[in-house]
Amino acid sequence: MLNVEFRMCLGFDFNKTFRVKQRTVPLDAPDIEAVASFAGSCHIHVMGAHFADYILLPNRIPAFPPIPGFPTAHRFDWLKAKLLGKDVLGNIGESVAAIVAQVVFDLQARDIAHLQVKGLKTPDYAMRFNNTILQHAQPHCPNPGVLPPEWWPVESKAADGGGERNRRIREEAFPQLASYWKEVPSSAGFGLICGFQHKTTTRQSPNILASLFLPKNQGNLQARLTTMVAKNIKKAHQDPVITGEIHGCR
Repeated sequence: MLNVEFRMCLGFDFNKTFRVKQRTVPLDAPDIEAVASFAGSCHIHVMGAHFADYILLPNRIPAFPPIPGFPTAHRFDWLKAKLLGKDVLGNIGESVAAIVAQVVFDLQARDIAHLQVKGLKTPDYAMRFNNTILQHAQPHCPNPGVLPPEWWPVESKAADGGGERNRRIREEAFPQLASYWKEVPSSAGFGLICGFQHKTTTRQSPNILASLFLPKNQGNLQARLTTMVAKNIKKAHQDPVITGEIHGCR
C-alpha cells in the first residue's frame, strides 16, 4: 500500500504547488484491479499484479541469466533484466488518474469516459467534472470568467522522476488537451493533467501532481485554436497566444 502525496498546480507552474483537502491518495494492487473495468485503455490481465511488480515491489522484476563470455569490444551489451512494458505503465497512469477523480473529486465510474483515438491527438479521458474541480481547488484557482464545461479533457502521464513528469505534462500532454479544445470549443482552456511519479528518487517518494488548466480569456483562446492545424497543435505548449491565455502557462 502506498499513501501517495497529492498536490496540484496551475498549468506549468510546477514550483508553486498547493494542497487540497485530500492530501494523499491510497494506491494498492486491489485499487488498480478495482478500476480496471473502466480505466486503462489497453486490455491487460491482472493489472493489480502488474502494479505490485512495477510500483510496489520493483525488485521483483526478473533478471536474465548471466551470459559468460559475451564480447565487450563494442557498444552493445546483453540485457540484464526484463523491461517495464510501456502499455502497462500507461494503463497504470490512466488508472491512477481515475482513482484521483474518484478519491479527490468525488466522481463515479459513469463520469469517467475513455476517449477513442480517431486520427488526431486525443487525451485519455473526458470526465464529467462540471465545476467540481473549482470547488475543491479553492481558494487557489482564479475565476475563469466563463461557465466550466460539463465534460473536461483529462490526460495522464506516468514517469520515473519529477523532472521527466513535468516535461511530459508540458510537451506531450498539453497538446492533447489543445487538440480536444479545438474540436470542443466550449471546453477551451479547461482541463486536467494527472502526472504520476512512480519511482522513489533521491529527492522524492512516489507522488501525484495534477496540473489544472483554466482560461484567462476563452474567446481569444478559441479564436487562436480555430486557425491551428495538426502540426501547430503538436507545438501548442510553445504557442505564445495559447499559453498566454491560460493561467499558469506563461
